[in-house]
Amino acid sequence: MKPKSHSLLALMVLFAILALFAMQRVELAPLSAASYTGLAQISGPLQLDLVVSPPVGAPRDVLQLQVRLTNRSDALVSPEIVLQLPSNLQVDSEKLAAGATLNLTSNSVHWLAVVPGQNGTRELTLPLKVASVDLANPEQQVTVVMRYQGIEETASTLIWMGIPPRINEITNPVHVSIGQPLKLEVDADGPGPLSEIWELGDGRRLPINDPTVVYPTAGVYNVVVTVKNPVGSASQMQQITVVPHVAAGFRPDDDTPGIGEAISFVNESGGQSPVKYYWQFGDGNASNEVEPKHSYQQPGTYQVQLVIENEYGRSETSHLVTVGLPPTADILVDSSAPAGEQLTGQVVAAPSGTEFTWEMGDGEAYSGDKVSHAYRLTGDYYVTLTANNEFGSTKVGRWVRVDPGDRNVYLPMVSHYGGLSAGSSADAGEVSASEVAVTTVDVDGTFIMEPIEIRPGTPPAAQLLLYVNEARRLFDLPALNESSQLSSAAQKHTEDMAITQHTQHVGSDGSAPAERQLWYGYSQGYAGEATAWGFADPRQAVEFWVNSPGHRPIVLNRYATEVGVGYTADFGAPSIWYWTTEFGNSFVPAEPPALRVLTPGESLEVLNSELITFTWNWSQQLSVADKFTVYLQGDGSPIAVGSVQNPVLGTRYVLALRAVDVSGANLIGTYAWQIKLENSRGVVLAESAYREIVISPDPTLPTPTPVPTLTPTPAPTLLPTVTPTPTAVPSTPRPGPTERPLPPLVTSTPVSQP
Repeated sequence: MKPKSHSLLALMVLFAILALFAMQRVELAPLSAASYTGLAQISGPLQLDLVVSPPVGAPRDVLQLQVRLTNRSDALVSPEIVLQLPSNLQVDSEKLAAGATLNLTSNSVHWLAVVPGQNGTRELTLPLKVASVDLANPEQQVTVVMRYQGIEETASTLIWMGIPPRINEITNPVHVSIGQPLKLEVDADGPGPLSEIWELGDGRRLPINDPTVVYPTAGVYNVVVTVKNPVGSASQMQQITVVPHVAAGFRPDDDTPGIGEAISFVNESGGQSPVKYYWQFGDGNASNEVEPKHSYQQPGTYQVQLVIENEYGRSETSHLVTVGLPPTADILVDSSAPAGEQLTGQVVAAPSGTEFTWEMGDGEAYSGDKVSHAYRLTGDYYVTLTANNEFGSTKVGRWVRVDPGDRNVYLPMVSHYGGLSAGSSADAGEVSASEVAVTTVDVDGTFIMEPIEIRPGTPPAAQLLLYVNEARRLFDLPALNESSQLSSAAQKHTEDMAITQHTQHVGSDGSAPAERQLWYGYSQGYAGEATAWGFADPRQAVEFWVNSPGHRPIVLNRYATEVGVGYTADFGAPSIWYWTTEFGNSFVPAEPPALRVLTPGESLEVLNSELITFTWNWSQQLSVADKFTVYLQGDGSPIAVGSVQNPVLGTRYVLALRAVDVSGANLIGTYAWQIKLENSRGVVLAESAYREIVISPDPTLPTPTPVPTLTPTPAPTLLPTVTPTPTAVPSTPRPGPTERPLPPLVTSTPVSQP
């Protein structure tokens, strides 16, 4: 009779195997491919919907592409649509609609549509044949560009083109023991993503890639795997023999533990129950458990051995475990620092090969053995260093006191979206804004803006000014004078936020706050902008600003001397109420205006038939005679390709042209282009940096008929005719006219032009 402990152990093993078997009968979701919808959309007054159906294809398949334009405005519009297609999609040029042309070089379709207003629509449908596939890159992109009214918008969708997969072999072993974990793997070729479905021969079906399974009973099983990709599938079968003999196998859950750290040994053995287990941990300790845990008290490398037995035989295996010490480390860090200034820290007494992570206590984190960090707010912060090696981690920390102090920072651009969620900070991108001095102002607890007495009938913008100055008074700061130029800039941006639902500090025309202040004639220093929306009462807006760490240094800036205020209430806008304050410093001059180029980018390649859109910002209104001109510089003299005097929106200027439309110039080749602001006398007032553009001939354009050179016919040589000399006949002289003095010659001294 077998010992009771071994019978109980065998029963536990059987339960574990049956539980694993039950779990693997659950059909898991397959490893799905990326979702290819074939849909793309550009929303707005002119909406564009693009559909590619189906969004997957194999060679010789035909996909249908449809573009639908819907004009929700009242006026008729004529946009330019460019469809950029993958090179392996073939367009039948004979099936192009009117107004559409095909560029074979770039494999793009240009469509000039005319869309009537009041929900008028226009559609373009193209059959696209899959001419070839790129097996390494089956996922391709269809891009649509829409240009109209000086605006360019882009959308794209992913499609998949490839061939069905092929199975080379099933790579898992053909023999396995009962209960032994078996990882099923297949060697398959073909463009991915690939998904697998395994039928285990015992009624189980697993739609997952590379599953690990166990068989609870001996036998011969026909395992079938099906490999799929978006356009097809392939299947193959292999027999697996499950035997009752034991096969030892295990793995530690950590093969580099620290001293005293418990390790779990995961049993991956198999064999017909009952099975006996004998563990030797290499430090003199042993166990008969199925999956034991063990900890080592001394560093070193230990050989762990497992021997298993059943009535059919014996099997053994071993694994090395290296036990070490977590790193020791300490840090040197300043105990205090003023707000806005750099705090430095350094790791000391740490062994080589250790990785370090710093947590500064204000949400910021760094890696490396040194750190430099500036705190924006005062207070006490606990700086933590975590040192990691393969054997564990060690943490050390220090308290740091951050005191008030003057600092120079770029003013934060933070917005607030009602009471629901924080608005996104505007990234000015290429915008260079002034740096101004601000001071840190501490608030104890939550600041409450108490109502003040305001004369009935005071406009909301004027109430906002009163509350801004009241907040400053409560913090012992001087009141600000209102500037009409700053108020004009604030009001314009407030209206812009409501109309365009573009609640950021960068305006819909791409302008930054400092640029808008210049545009409206404010010639002094920029001292920040604060915006809020969703507050019906200006008192609530000011209260939010003072409680916001990003806005408080602006509203309570001791260096600000002037302010402008703006307010808009639009019940058709998402947040209804919109507020803006623009702050200025009359003691410093404004930054000079900058010609800021938006498009095209640094390097552009176009066909001479393609539309090139030059856009830029200029933050100062032009005089009557000033104009912007775009020049192309090749091997010869600069070529002026177009000029504009008026912006299309706010501070944004646009010049759109095609190289073939520039008269008197054959623009083919590589050019450096530049935008210049010139006055009436050609004096350059501002200019952009040079950028490169490569213009290639469009092969689809007709070649002009050459004009024949005419060779003039030489005139015949004429012999002179001899005329006899006439005999002079005397005559009576006639009286001549009465002589009069010539009128004086009127001259003028040229006056030099100023």
